Amino acid sequence: MKSRFAVGPTRRARLLAVALGLIGACGLPVCSAQAQQQADVAREVVNGVVRDIVQSVRDRVQSIVTMPPGRPLPFTAGQSNATAIYDDAFGALGYAGRPRGAPAFQPAIPATPSWLYGYNLTGTGNQNRSSSAGVTTTTNSFTLAGGGDITKIGIFTSSDALTVIATGSGTWAHATGIDSTTSGIAGTLVYINGGFSTDFTVGGLWTNASVSSLGVSTGSNTTSVSYAPNVQYKFELANKVWIEPTVGFTYSTSTSDLTGLGASIPVVPGLPNFPGIGAAGLSSVSGHAWEVHGGARIGTEVLWNNGVRVQPSLEGLAFSPFDSSPSSPLDNHVGGRGSAKVNFLWNSNFSSYIEGHIVGIENTSGYGGTLGLRVTW
Repeated sequence: MKSRFAVGPTRRARLLAVALGLIGACGLPVCSAQAQQQADVAREVVNGVVRDIVQSVRDRVQSIVTMPPGRPLPFTAGQSNATAIYDDAFGALGYAGRPRGAPAFQPAIPATPSWLYGYNLTGTGNQNRSSSAGVTTTTNSFTLAGGGDITKIGIFTSSDALTVIATGSGTWAHATGIDSTTSGIAGTLVYINGGFSTDFTVGGLWTNASVSSLGVSTGSNTTSVSYAPNVQYKFELANKVWIEPTVGFTYSTSTSDLTGLGASIPVVPGLPNFPGIGAAGLSSVSGHAWEVHGGARIGTEVLWNNGVRVQPSLEGLAFSPFDSSPSSPLDNHVGGRGSAKVNFLWNSNFSSYIEGHIVGIENTSGYGGTLGLRVTW
């Protein structure tokens, strides 16, 4: 006699399909959260590259633009010989004056170049920790970024500049049961005029994340697009010390699609009408997010080892995400980012830097380091 508690083939198939569907559905938010975290890491790496290029270009432009000439000679061909041979300073006192010496030799000022070019390469390692429902997840990642920039000097005046930057990046990340890779490309437009600079970056990121749970692997493909304008002004203080307040915001949109087993559960034999997760509308998540940030950088410059210019600097920024869709637990919380950087200008064409950075916000923290190289000509 067949027990009423026995599970028949049809019921077993249905339970198996439901279980696999739940695994896939649960894997999507996990993959999506991982993708969002890696997108934030990749964006911060690109922002660091942009900041380094802006500083490099601004220093180079300020060092090579032609400065206004000094006080013109105090006489012309139409003046009499008597006034021409006396120095104005003594003449004003009513003295007989001293004969004017020959004009001091002034070397010719080299022509200001119209174009500057640069290439950069950076490697960044990060470790991030996030806590949710008493569970802490640690993610280790490495990002390689590189690109080129072109600067045109003389846009509205002889001393301003416009820079176009192209940056490509790749991020590899691992957490317990989760692996992801993120590739990205970004374009930045920078305008510099004296101490003032403003930049606008548009970036695209593509993340592939996979989750292994109960012997079943699911994953997601996430596409993220961000827009980030910033404005800053560098104030020169005494002894080559400078401070640079900055403010800006970031707007990003993203779409995650579930892949693998949970994305589209095949129709189980004998259950032709059983809907897959994809048919149930659970295989895709879309959203957007805003972030406002502001703070300042402070630094100086010293000479070391026969003329190598060393530029140490510190940066502190406060940031706050808001209006995220779907709603984020970080919305309306305030976090902070900080960094310590030392830039080495070995000569006029080659520089390198090392940087350590930290980040923290509600239930999330991270730290890392960056090594960078830059060549200009």
